[in-house]
Amino acid sequence: MLVVNRREGEGVVVTTPDAQIVIAIVGLKGDRVRLGVEAPPHVRIVREEVFERELFEQEQARAQ
Repeated sequence: MLVVNRREGEGVVVTTPDAQIVIAIVGLKGDRVRLGVEAPPHVRIVREEVFERELFEQEQARAQ
């Protein structure tokens, strides 16, 4: 895992052979960080808890 310090207005770029994804810090409020994500339309972006729930549901469906 890469861990970096960023300030509001700064970000990081993730590149793959077919995509460039920009993750930016767009706001800070207390202990909350607002992220902005720019990615091509074919790149699906979801919150981690949604991703994990979907994986769990897929595993449950396969077990039936």
